[in-house]
Amino acid sequence: PQKKKMKKAEAAAREKKEKKEGGGSKRKIDLADLCVTEEEMRNLFDLQPNARCPVCKVQKKGSCGTDTSPARCYRRQFNGLPFTPLSHDDMMRFAGMVLKRKSQRTPKKSKEEIRRQKLDKHISNKFADAEKAAAKAQAAAAQATLLEEVVRAMEGREAEIRRSEQEQNDLRERKARFVSSDYKPPSLQIPKHILS
Repeated sequence: PQKKKMKKAEAAAREKKEKKEGGGSKRKIDLADLCVTEEEMRNLFDLQPNARCPVCKVQKKGSCGTDTSPARCYRRQFNGLPFTPLSHDDMMRFAGMVLKRKSQRTPKKSKEEIRRQKLDKHISNKFADAEKAAAKAQAAAAQATLLEEVVRAMEGREAEIRRSEQEQNDLRERKARFVSSDYKPPSLQIPKHILS
């Protein structure tokens, strides 16, 4: 029973190590599924200055070529650090995973496409501003028409009031100047004290 437990623990440790070295994948990736060529693999493992190796790109742990990098980091061997050698299949597998992730990325937009999108956005914003301005102009025109109608109504009412006042004034003046047909003015008499 103790040997069985030890075998299970060793199997679990190997499985955990495979998952860790394979970038945390649940199953070992088949080389036939990756579709990577020898030339592509060599180009990826032909490391450029300050570039991460395919192992570090996949596992994303630590800094490439330092003590914090994975044991299978390809750059460790060039920096005099202990490393786990990679087999040809391992190199093909890591190269395939890097290429697969690159193919799944959204293609980067060109400068011309970015400028075109900015220009389209700018034009659409201007059209929206023009529509808002047109709506405000229509609302202002409606308010101006309503105000003109109110002013004309007030002017008409004022003219009617003036006409009514003029008619009343004319009537009072006619009444004040009215003289009946049988009216006889009183005769003039010289006062007696003047005659005497």
